[in-house]
Formats: sequence, structure tokens, C-alpha cells
Amino acid sequence: MHSARLRGILIILTLLITAQDALSVKVSELILRQLAIRSIKPHYPGTSVKNKNTGVAVAKVQIDQNGKVKTITVVQAPDAAISEEVRTAVRQWTFDIPKDMHLDDKTGRLLSSTLTFYFKISGSTSVVLEPQLNNRRNK
Repeated sequence: MHSARLRGILIILTLLITAQDALSVKVSELILRQLAIRSIKPHYPGTSVKNKNTGVAVAKVQIDQNGKVKTITVVQAPDAAISEEVRTAVRQWTFDIPKDMHLDDKTGRLLSSTLTFYFKISGSTSVVLEPQLNNRRNK
């Protein structure tokens, strides 16, 4: 009896998750960066430099039909200060969204992707790097 009920709950959850995914158009980071018309690189926070915190920061983003960032979720960052700098910078990005992507604020259909930044310290120099994305096709 309990297993049938559990199976029913799992089916409902699966349908809800599938419906949620159908509301977003997922693109690669390469495509997202090519659509950017304004991109701001995060600053390296002084406290992070002082503490020698380095590493990768990854933000999941959702973009609306007007090219505005609707949501930002930092899923990986070396520390809280870097996470906040990534949020602050990415919030300012804007994108040129092609009409054929059929995004719609009313239905919640948004463009989804990730943005990656590398925070590095070499000697007395601290830098924030963006990925070297290769847009050539393999033959």
C-alpha cells in the first residue's frame, strides 16, 4: 500500500520537475557569452586576496526575454566575498536574446546557463579570468 502511494508521489514530483525544466531554454556558457552585450567582470575582493583565497566561481543564471538577468545562484565559490562579487557583477550583464528563443515573462520561460570565473593569485598579482571558450567545431 505504501509503495503504491510512494510511486504516485514520485510520479507527481517527476512531472513537476519536468514542467519546471520545460520553462527554461538551456544554452551552453559559450552561447550565453556570445549573446552578452554588456558583461562586467567581478572584482577580486581585498579580503579574499589577503586570505589568499583562489579558485573557481560558478553562477547559474536565468535571463528574461528582454536580456535582463532574472536570477543568479552562485553554486561554487572560494569564499562568501567572492560569491557576492560574482552576484554583483553578473546582475549587471545584459544580453541580446533572439526572438526565436520564444522566452516569455508571463509563462516564466527563461534562458538558463552558467557563468564561470577563475580567481587566481600569482605572487603579488591577483586576477579574475574568464574561460577560454573554443567555438570551433571538431572535425
